[in-house]
Amino acid sequence: MYHKRVKGYTKLGYVAKTDYAEHDDVGVLFDQNDFLSALQKDMNDARLSIIIASPMIRKSRIVSMMNYLLGLDLKREFITIITKPASEYRIGAAEEVKELLDQLSEAGFTVICRANMHQKFIVIDEQVIWYGSINLLSFNRTSETMLRFVSKEIAGEIVGDAGGS
Repeated sequence: MYHKRVKGYTKLGYVAKTDYAEHDDVGVLFDQNDFLSALQKDMNDARLSIIIASPMIRKSRIVSMMNYLLGLDLKREFITIITKPASEYRIGAAEEVKELLDQLSEAGFTVICRANMHQKFIVIDEQVIWYGSINLLSFNRTSETMLRFVSKEIAGEIVGDAGGS
């Protein structure tokens, strides 16, 4: 499936990740091996907001991302996490997820829980979009991808559809 997606993105005119430039407006496809370092470059440059939509969350990813996000120059209240409510996890995991959501809120992040959520994206400064199939707050080993592009219009649409506006 991964290779079919890459072929499809290539047909649409997206450039391979090796052509990525820091402020490139062209869409670029990343996989689990290289998207995080490129995403962190964008997050380091954030001045307005960061919105992270990740339906699933895991303790190890939350801890590492919280530590990273707390180190950014951006005020915590301008960082929004959109995810599933703890009630949508299996019984054994629901308590841990509730604790993680509480930790995010207590740290000052805006947390929005949406039932039946499936979208996975990050929007930075209302225009830089990372969209795809990687759950930023739960991934470990995966063969999923993220597409990076810049568009104020699409960013507004994505955030509005997810209930994060």
